[in-house]
Amino acid sequence: MLRCKGSAGGVGWCIDRCGGGSVRWSGKLAAARSGEYMLAALTEGDVIIRVQGQPVVDKRAGLPDAESINYAEGLIYLEAGWRDIEIEYAPGGVNSGDQPGLRLFWQPPGSNPDLLPNSYLAPALADLGGSARHLPPAPPLMDARLGDDRFALSIVPAFRNAQMVTPPTSLPAFDAAPVWQVSNGCGNGNGQFDAPRGVAIDAASGRVYVADTLNARVVELNADGVVERIFSDGQFQEPVDLEILPGSVTSAANLLVLDAGAQQIFTLNLGEVNTVTPLPLTATFYRPRGFDADAAGNLLVADTGGGRLVALNAMGQEMATFGGPETILGQGQPGDAMIVGGRDWAITAEDGRLWRMETSANDSGSFTAEPRSDTLNGPRLAGLPDGRFFLSDPIGRTVLFHAPNGEPRGRFPVSDQFARPVGIDAVLRNGLVQLAVTDTNLCAVSLWQVGGLP
Repeated sequence: MLRCKGSAGGVGWCIDRCGGGSVRWSGKLAAARSGEYMLAALTEGDVIIRVQGQPVVDKRAGLPDAESINYAEGLIYLEAGWRDIEIEYAPGGVNSGDQPGLRLFWQPPGSNPDLLPNSYLAPALADLGGSARHLPPAPPLMDARLGDDRFALSIVPAFRNAQMVTPPTSLPAFDAAPVWQVSNGCGNGNGQFDAPRGVAIDAASGRVYVADTLNARVVELNADGVVERIFSDGQFQEPVDLEILPGSVTSAANLLVLDAGAQQIFTLNLGEVNTVTPLPLTATFYRPRGFDADAAGNLLVADTGGGRLVALNAMGQEMATFGGPETILGQGQPGDAMIVGGRDWAITAEDGRLWRMETSANDSGSFTAEPRSDTLNGPRLAGLPDGRFFLSDPIGRTVLFHAPNGEPRGRFPVSDQFARPVGIDAVLRNGLVQLAVTDTNLCAVSLWQVGGLP
């Protein structure tokens, strides 16, 4: 093993290729804070790096779609602690001078990329918990907005070469008791849905509203899950998401309907009139899939086809945009947006990344929260008043729970409850958390009472 100088003068981890034989090294990697870690290898030989038994880097000659014959990288989410790491290396090429045959790089969550320091590796097969060996300090953060020494998001302008990505695994289950479920097969009859997507809970009345997408209508269910009203309007083409704007003593609540086909937001008055009115907009969208509204009526729209997020005021005037088709955010295809706890969040379907938006995509923190999916039936976000939030995982067939800083904290307790959970909404009602979920494959809608949230 050689001592390699890093970009900041630190000592990194390298293997000399002298002797020409293959090397297998097993030990521990110090994950000093929780979050997404980038690991990378620079070598003319072959190398495979596994962490916690998961392959993260696989750079071998002859692998298809390799952008560089000498470099490979991958991403993995790790909880803080000593984690198993195994490195298999077979030298290749011609070694000139004192250049090592293999250099390992990393980027801890929230920090800059650099050579992987020797001090964050331990050549030990035994468990290094407790007082056996203390974790080294977490590397400095690039930006204090990304987190702290316990958990941090990452800025990822260069992670286009990640060949393997492992999102969080083994999250603890939170409590969820069923309140009701409507599941009568796919169709357009009473109590039936066809590819339902967006869902919204009225915290005041307990009613649940469902974007019955392929039936081009909105369905109102009472607090017991019984259909009360169906809103079918010729202006609806492909309703995909819903948001409730609470009413007052003198006015009924309004339901905002995002329609991907009409590429428009409609206001549906929930009083006796039931009028559907297009919201005057200064922005145009291309197949938007999700949106959110704050208490003042300000909107954040996931303009999915446009590869961006658009912030609007309550009058529909465009205030700001994030991303664009050429940005990492845009290429990930934002499928939903959320305003919670004074922060703007987004989830991109094509790469499963959760984003906390700042002034632009380039300074926004993110990490891979779940497996990639498609934009049509992609993941959705739902926030609670204290900033905690839920995230649907359509491919993992579950619902995830996150702390206000974005840290994943839990998952839905029943592994086979859903086939394709997409739309979600969460409210605090009578001191209890209620969670509504739509399942596009089962054409079902369910309501849950949630507890045991960290």
